[in-house]
Amino acid sequence: MKKTRLQKTMTSNTYAVASAFALTIIAIGTYAHASIFAPVFALPQRCATQLDVPEITAHAAYVYDVKTSRVLFSKNAEVQLPLASLTKLATAVVAAAHLSDSGTVTISDGALTPEGDSGLFAGEVWRTQDLLDFTLMTSSNDGARALALAANADSIDTFIAEMNALTEEVDAPQMFFVNETGLDVSSTTAGAYGSARDVARLLAYAFQNDGDAPSGSTQSA
Repeated sequence: MKKTRLQKTMTSNTYAVASAFALTIIAIGTYAHASIFAPVFALPQRCATQLDVPEITAHAAYVYDVKTSRVLFSKNAEVQLPLASLTKLATAVVAAAHLSDSGTVTISDGALTPEGDSGLFAGEVWRTQDLLDFTLMTSSNDGARALALAANADSIDTFIAEMNALTEEVDAPQMFFVNETGLDVSSTTAGAYGSARDVARLLAYAFQNDGDAPSGSTQSA
């Protein structure tokens, strides 16, 4: 099966499962007083019936066979918790639906956030695919904002609205986005929320659907 551009992006940094793999395992735990998702990883299909479930101390966990749609393990899978950096998975899905992977994104001053520290500079020109890779691999806040601005230069709010519309499309009822990075809005409000099952459904959607985008486009962010 030919991989879509999002499959290539996420597989390169262990956020998703290539077609040769069957299981995604998602765990939500606590670290530094903030609930976060552990990285998503995959197991070969042959392990599907040989999985020894370890002791799981995370708040929630979900093991899902993406080929057969079987749930192999579930712990508080529907509990809504802060998504933190996994918010950027939805950012990438929505941005990829608007942008051509063969096009480019120019980094603007507006893309450089106070919380950004990933080394992007205003005026740089990135291939869209490279920026998607970079954003997911480094959890770049600047990269996420640059993609959002390039995908919808009129309004970040419109981009966030599309991310929230995506949650309905993937049937993720506990998922809700306040911003495109997942950064906390305040000491009591996260930048995004969702459940372990929601994230599994988002990942499955990302591999089954790759947004149509115009070819050869050039965008500024």
